[in-house]
Amino acid sequence: MSDWPDLNELAVDGHWDPILLMCGNLGLGGDWEPTRRLLRRLGGLTASGGLLIGDSVDPTSEDPFDIAHEERNREAGFHRGHVRLRLHYGELVMPWWDQVNFPPTDIERLVDGTGWILEEHMGDADEYAVVLRRR
Repeated sequence: MSDWPDLNELAVDGHWDPILLMCGNLGLGGDWEPTRRLLRRLGGLTASGGLLIGDSVDPTSEDPFDIAHEERNREAGFHRGHVRLRLHYGELVMPWWDQVNFPPTDIERLVDGTGWILEEHMGDADEYAVVLRRR
């Protein structure tokens, strides 16, 4: 068991407005369905009309290494933008976690039925941010 807090298990009193999921953290759920569950959960913790601002990186690439990575993800049953990360800072080493980078074209489908609507899309093709509004 880790001492690191898990956003999926965070206890909250009251409602937030807004929520920021920056530095690629829109995909903190780790894959497609876990991210949708996280969005629904965060929606339940957000005031009506509240905002969620998040960003991601488009995993679409013509690089053979990236294409091979996407194929391994598909074969393993993951979203093509799935990555496994671990941070190191000096002697401190965090546990591994799963994250997913979503192509911008996936966002409307990702949030559909989660209680959020896509209000704005900002950025270029590789790195972008979205503003979601709580229904």
